[in-house]
Amino acid sequence: MDDESTKNTFSTTQPDRIKQLYPMVDECETPLPRQWSSKKNEKCPSLGLSNNDLRVFYKGTGKDVKDAASIRTTHSIPVTCGIYYFEVKVITKGREGYMGVGVTAVQKMENRLPGWDKNSFGYHGDDGNSFCSSGQGQPYGPTFSTGDVIGCCVNFIDNTCFYTLNGDNLG
Repeated sequence: MDDESTKNTFSTTQPDRIKQLYPMVDECETPLPRQWSSKKNEKCPSLGLSNNDLRVFYKGTGKDVKDAASIRTTHSIPVTCGIYYFEVKVITKGREGYMGVGVTAVQKMENRLPGWDKNSFGYHGDDGNSFCSSGQGQPYGPTFSTGDVIGCCVNFIDNTCFYTLNGDNLG
């Protein structure tokens, strides 16, 4: 394990690793998403932020569809990434576990879950369904809850999206 290439892998800085993953992305022109947005039109009022805008928490009642809330990141995913992957860890599911992880177009309303509206895709924790530009979900994977890590991979090359649950590819 004293191989020189192994040493170089572990000593690579975060900006260098990002450049290796996304060589076509110029972060000066199109920064990568790194934190949640606190802007009024990009965050539902029933959501709060902590940990330097890296943690989101729900402040609403969560009893009904009208209580849905979503948030965007400070920057959109650059299409020049080709393929982009991110993960979200569920710290606590709340009372009912109504939550979704996914991606949306810029014009998406912040009081809707990802996948419910046109140009949005989401995997929802309460029913395990995948939603694609529609309020009608399709069976996709298991439900998710407290302690789970949900991954979302967006492929701009072939216009697909898939999700992972605790490192397992769901499809």
